[in-house]
Amino acid sequence: MIQIKLPSGLLVTREEYATRIRQSMHVNCWRLDNHESEAMWKIYCQHNSGLAIQTTYKKLAESLPHEHKLFIGLITYLDYETDSFNRGNNFNPIMHKRLAFEHEKEVRIVHSTLNYMNDHTLPLPEPGIKLQTTLFEQIEHIYVNPYADEWYFQTISQLFDRLNIEIPLKWSEIKSSIYY
Repeated sequence: MIQIKLPSGLLVTREEYATRIRQSMHVNCWRLDNHESEAMWKIYCQHNSGLAIQTTYKKLAESLPHEHKLFIGLITYLDYETDSFNRGNNFNPIMHKRLAFEHEKEVRIVHSTLNYMNDHTLPLPEPGIKLQTTLFEQIEHIYVNPYADEWYFQTISQLFDRLNIEIPLKWSEIKSSIYY
C-alpha cells in the first residue's frame, strides 16, 4: 500500500489523499469551443431542458473576483496508461482527465482550501462557496436546449422578461433547419 505524507506529517493512503483533494477544492466547469456540441446537450441535459451560457475565456477570467484564491485553466487530457502528471502539485489531479473526456474541451475555475488539505485537524470545508462576480455582464447569449419543447423556451423567455434580463435568449443552433 502506497502512503503519502501530508505537510502536517500525517500519512494517508492514495485513496485518502484523492478524497482530501476533492474535499478541499470547489470546481466550476465550462466548455471552450467555437461551436456547440450535441454530445454535451445529450450528456448534461438528458431531459430536454437546460441552458448554455456563452461568453469568452477572457471575459470569464476577468469576471472572477480577485480577493479569492481562484485558478482558471484548461483541462489536460491524458492516457493514464502511458502519461502522468506531477503529483507534487495539488491542482494537477483536478486539472487532468482521461482522454475519453476530451470531447468536453473543459475549462475549470478552481477554488482551493489547501489549509484543509495540509492540516488534517481542520473540519471539512463547506460544500459550496458564494462569490461576487461580474459574469452576468459578460454573458453574450443564452442558448436553450435544441430538444426542448416550445413551452420551455417561452417559459424561460417570460422569466427573462419578468426579471428584466436583457441577455439575448436563443434556441441552440442545433435546432435550426438543415439545408441539403
